[in-house]
Amino acid sequence: FSAFYGPFLFYGGMVIGETVGLFTTTLGVFLLVLFQAKRRTCYIFLAGLSLGISTLIRANMLIALPFLALGVLAIFRKDGIAKLLYYICAFSAGIVIALSPVMARNYISEKDIVPVTALGGFNFYIGNASGAGGGYRHVDDISANAEDMVTGSIEVAETRAGRKLKPSEVSSYWFRSALRSIRKNGPLYISGLMAKKFVLFWNSYEAPDIWDYYFFRGYIPILNFPFFNFSVIAALGILGMCLAWPRRRNAATLYFFIFGYMVSVLVFFVTSRYRMQVVPALSVFAGYSVVRAADILRERPFKIAAAAVVLAGAFLFSNIPVAKVSFAASHNSLGILLKRAGRFDEAEVEYKKALALKPDYPDPHHNLRILYREANKRGQATF
Repeated sequence: FSAFYGPFLFYGGMVIGETVGLFTTTLGVFLLVLFQAKRRTCYIFLAGLSLGISTLIRANMLIALPFLALGVLAIFRKDGIAKLLYYICAFSAGIVIALSPVMARNYISEKDIVPVTALGGFNFYIGNASGAGGGYRHVDDISANAEDMVTGSIEVAETRAGRKLKPSEVSSYWFRSALRSIRKNGPLYISGLMAKKFVLFWNSYEAPDIWDYYFFRGYIPILNFPFFNFSVIAALGILGMCLAWPRRRNAATLYFFIFGYMVSVLVFFVTSRYRMQVVPALSVFAGYSVVRAADILRERPFKIAAAAVVLAGAFLFSNIPVAKVSFAASHNSLGILLKRAGRFDEAEVEYKKALALKPDYPDPHHNLRILYREANKRGQATF
């Protein structure tokens, strides 16, 4: 299932954080499973180290890690308090060793304590402040381009605060702004928003951030091969989790990881790139569904019907219609890449396609102005 999941090929080919993070996360979970089977300290220590590296790449793992620690406590609760503390210490030591160099670097560079990244508050604002819809969105006054987003979030925070801010203070500013917005909108707003995120997390739609999987299928022919849709993996995975429930202690690490990682994404916002870390664990349960198919068909009619209802219900839930993101941001991002390659005419076409889809989108206007200036076409500018 994992080998034939299109977004793995797409994001892996981009050589971004997920290219490594997907491996280290899966390795960490696998090492925890090995520890459960063999009780060797090196396995749980290396699991912490591997998952700590994943946290450097995808900071929301900081929220998922406590769930895995709870899984360890639940699985080995009969081993006694002393051994449980020993296990958690070994697990935590691996995480700390992985995070320490970056924390030290952040403190030396900024004289500020930043565990992993200072963008946590801004990402929380994107996903929860007024105007949030569950996925990634553009924030007013800040460029949607990845390169400019960090500096833009810092500049806006410092302008509004009226002074220079440390990285942790920038993150705190955006976090507090989001909390004020949540309080202003009331409990119905945040509960409805979390429901949207939950639906989007399990939906077949591969929600984009900067890069849109569906957009680039038009430029990368191999992505049009009949790969598995997320809804297939999700539906079979949910059925597999139900079928494996009688053996839940053996699969407890996977259950805790899937739930914990889902929570870590829902706290911020849902995108295909963030969600795909959970696909390998879901694929294990999806594969288990297929392996058990023959056994299910030999069961009593009631059990066959129950399995069919779970599978059909999960598939239908995963295909609930959701709002699709415009390709405007993707055309704009492609225009930036083309401009960097010196292909000015093609970049201009992409910027204009972005504006045709979303006339009030500020970034293409700004990028066209720069393009015309650099290409000595100032007279062609219409703004």
